[in-house]
Amino acid sequence: YGNERVAVDSQNYRTFFISHLLKLSIFGSPLYSKLLDHEIMYRRRRETIVFIYSHRRMSELFTFGGLSGAEFYKNGLKYVSCAKVNLRDRRGRNIIGYVMDEDRVSLKMKVEGEDDLIVIRRPEYDTHDGRFLYNTANVRQRGSYEMTQLWPIRMKLNNSGQSNYMLSAYSYVDDEVPDEMEAWI
Repeated sequence: YGNERVAVDSQNYRTFFISHLLKLSIFGSPLYSKLLDHEIMYRRRRETIVFIYSHRRMSELFTFGGLSGAEFYKNGLKYVSCAKVNLRDRRGRNIIGYVMDEDRVSLKMKVEGEDDLIVIRRPEYDTHDGRFLYNTANVRQRGSYEMTQLWPIRMKLNNSGQSNYMLSAYSYVDDEVPDEMEAWI
């Protein structure tokens, strides 16, 4: 993805064709106007690299006519696409979290064993080196977790239409399944 070296590991990687009209529908007209500044990693003449960090942003971009391409229900579980993070707790244990929401400076994530969302400041991205800067003071949370790795939803959108994406999926029991979905489960 651009100048960044990415290991696929446990993320889903797909190649797809996206027409110019569909790109305009998803990302806005003029092209990419629906994206926030920190979501466009870089643009070149033939390609644009986009990072999406939260499930909420994926839902905003990929919901049409009330149907979302960023989530689905199956066997009583809600599956969502979102960024994944590795956190270190006070005891030095690694814990995986999934970014559900965000604001300009923070990522709000679901972590196993926590009832509420954990809030951690967004790490800076060094576009020159193609990596996130985790060891800066602004990444430490005011509580019990420190971010050590972030896997955003990465999209490489080519002008030709041939594109790639890499994302993580998170599933959980959703007690608030919409009525219209009950018949599908």
